Amino acid sequence: MSTISDGIARLDLLPSSISLIDLQDRIPFVALAGNFTASPLEILKAALQPIIDRYDYVIIDCPPSLGTVTKNGLRISNGYVIPTIPDIVSTWGIYQIVDNVHRFAADLGRPIPPIGIVATKVQANNLHRRVIDDLKHRRLGRFAQAGALSQPPLFESTVPQTVAVARGADGNSDIRTFRGKYGDAYLPLRRLTEEIKSACETKVH
Repeated sequence: MSTISDGIARLDLLPSSISLIDLQDRIPFVALAGNFTASPLEILKAALQPIIDRYDYVIIDCPPSLGTVTKNGLRISNGYVIPTIPDIVSTWGIYQIVDNVHRFAADLGRPIPPIGIVATKVQANNLHRRVIDDLKHRRLGRFAQAGALSQPPLFESTVPQTVAVARGADGNSDIRTFRGKYGDAYLPLRRLTEEIKSACETKVH
């Protein structure tokens, strides 16, 4: 349960587990070895189907690779967000993510659009400022060279690298407000939430 205000009304959280790393490789073999009629990509859909209409938004945090666990999440998603550190190496993978999801969506026969890119762990240095400017103006090289796919837009709000953000993952900390939990990142995170919500309403629905 959240420690914020002794719990947040209408918010449910189903935590993940590090054991999913091993499970991801085993899921396809389990389906092949047993007498199962469900596809390995339908597991999450089947589990959420009875309750998903209770929620306005369902956010699924997936690994960056397009393995079975991530495909389960994408299988039932109306869109996806790409977080990235604004440096050279981290942004190299954005094109591959968009391309792989595009191919997966084509196999499913329905679109799964990228909603946007979130710059995280942002520092006040020239490299981060330059990469953010490139992302903002959609100048990632692989997209320009490929031509077929468009670079997703960059959300205006960025998440700074602060000790408070890292500490926010500590469930044992006795912090009772969002501002206390995230410090200087509270307002950027709040603005980012509104941006993503607005993008979902206009692009996905």
